[in-house]
Amino acid sequence: MSAASHATPARARTSHQPAAAGDASLHAQVAVLAQAVTGLLTEVAELRETPQRRRLYDYDEAAAELRVHPKWLKNRIKTLPHTKAGRLVLFTDDDLDRILALLHVEPESAPTVRVPGGSSPSRLTPLPGRRTG
Repeated sequence: MSAASHATPARARTSHQPAAAGDASLHAQVAVLAQAVTGLLTEVAELRETPQRRRLYDYDEAAAELRVHPKWLKNRIKTLPHTKAGRLVLFTDDDLDRILALLHVEPESAPTVRVPGGSSPSRLTPLPGRRTG
């Protein structure tokens, strides 16, 4: 029994020694990761400060972005924001955003909405019929 009691403390010391070496290794890995994260954060900050190059679109590319036909843009070019260099017509992302804003339509009147606890259900009125002919 005395041999077993002497063996247990020896095992305990042996198991603590690799843990101390493991802790040093873990601290070294954490330091490397912290340095890498700091480097990445620095790169992100630099990218935010660097002005981004503006994307330029020709008629076909702008039409694809807006989901319209290029002819639609060409027919309305005098009323749309764009950049012109000689005969070359280009659109920036800002131009496309402004064109979309020009095309945005809000409903003239909102349908009546049923209020919880209200007495009558909402009624939508049909649109007037189309004239044909």
